Amino acid sequence: LRDGMEDYEYFALLSSLGGEDLLKEIVGEAVPTWGSFTQDAEELYELRRRMAEAIVDLSEPPTE
Repeated sequence: LRDGMEDYEYFALLSSLGGEDLLKEIVGEAVPTWGSFTQDAEELYELRRRMAEAIVDLSEPPTE
């Protein structure tokens, strides 16, 4: 349950930063059709890593 909540937070954050195209690509890889989705834990962790990397890349550096 927690992983799903964290995934949602990643989706929302990535979308708010303008990463909609990448988000659609990642979701399409995890859920290629309405009736199928990946159950491969390694693949899911890789998709999460890609989202996290994109969030960092799209975020503005902190200002002091």
